[in-house]
Amino acid sequence: MPSRRGDGTLVFKICFYGPSLGGKTTALEWVYNKEGLASGDMQQIQDPTGRTLFFDRVVARVSNVVFQVYTVAGQRRHKFQRQTVLKGTDACIFTWDSLIDQCA
Repeated sequence: MPSRRGDGTLVFKICFYGPSLGGKTTALEWVYNKEGLASGDMQQIQDPTGRTLFFDRVVARVSNVVFQVYTVAGQRRHKFQRQTVLKGTDACIFTWDSLIDQCA
């Protein structure tokens, strides 16, 4: 259930979820770059190779609705970080790359 700010604004938390190299960050970058959807900078916590370590985040606003959109790290070793980021999520978008070399 979304939260409501004192000014009546609804706040939804949405997470892109899926396997490592599944396209979660790419999808979030599309949201960020789409004109008029994102406000502020895209926040990214990555390792030196550019892989997500904890999460990526974009805030998008449409009228009096705010969408806090996250990705979670897909690697198995980040299981506990995923659980932390997913707390309080209102919706998940399962994302994966269907290219044959990404389905291993």
